[in-house]
Order: sequence, then C-alpha cells, then structure tokens
Amino acid sequence: MTLEDLLAKRLVLFTGKGGVGKTTCALAFAVAASRKRRVLLCEVGARAASSHVLSVREATHVPSQPDAARFPGLWSARLEPVK
Repeated sequence: MTLEDLLAKRLVLFTGKGGVGKTTCALAFAVAASRKRRVLLCEVGARAASSHVLSVREATHVPSQPDAARFPGLWSARLEPVK
C-alpha cells in the first residue's frame, strides 16, 4: 500500500503496544494528509501525547485547529475512555 492509497482512505488507525511510535507516526501522517484534505487527528486516552507538538494547551473532545497558519487542514481532539 502506498502513501497515496492511505491518503485515499476515510479512516486510518494507528494502534499497537505502548512506546512503539504510534503518536509520532500518526502526527506525521496527519500533517502530510492535511496538505491534501481536512484531517481530524483524534487521540484516545487519558492524556493527549501530541498536544506539545501541535502547541495545544489541552486537547478535548471538541475538535480544535492547533495552528491554522502551519497546519491549515489539521484539526485535533482527544477522547477519554469512560470508566
């Protein structure tokens, strides 16, 4: 599968064990994809690991645009599992 094939998908998930680079890969892919289309980077967990990279104070369940000048097509949000 090529990058163009992945960019054509409506939903792309990054999963795996902790510490394997999911956030890094998801961020890189989201930034690349946002150059061609609107992208929602949605993290699931107790804390948003990408907040510091995107210069977001705190990611919430409400999508927000981190930096419209640097990432015009990128939006981010965080979903926290209910206990």
